[in-house]
Amino acid sequence: MNYEIKQEDKRTVAGFHLVGPWEQTVKKGFEQLMMWVDSKNIVPKEWVAVYYDNPDETPAEKLRCDTVVTVPNNFTLPENSEGVILTEISGGQYAVAVARVVGDDFAKPWYQFF
Repeated sequence: MNYEIKQEDKRTVAGFHLVGPWEQTVKKGFEQLMMWVDSKNIVPKEWVAVYYDNPDETPAEKLRCDTVVTVPNNFTLPENSEGVILTEISGGQYAVAVARVVGDDFAKPWYQFF
């Protein structure tokens, strides 16, 4: 998998924080995110997965991931958005890769990244 180190600007994001094996949580997170975005008529600029842990060092049941979409800085969560987080991704240097998920295997791109 190709990746690059990029300087990224701060982003406001909304979506879901999940903990557990990525084979289960990332797929579930994007499914929830898609349903929420569609039901609230949100037009996201980007769909982003933020992975916090190294799967070689962290037990699968403790792996953390956010599945989010970028939203305007002044965005407020619509009513009936239970479970949705509104947060920021800090600006800074990040390892960035673009991946296409095939056959609902959301974990494979991350493991390829490592």
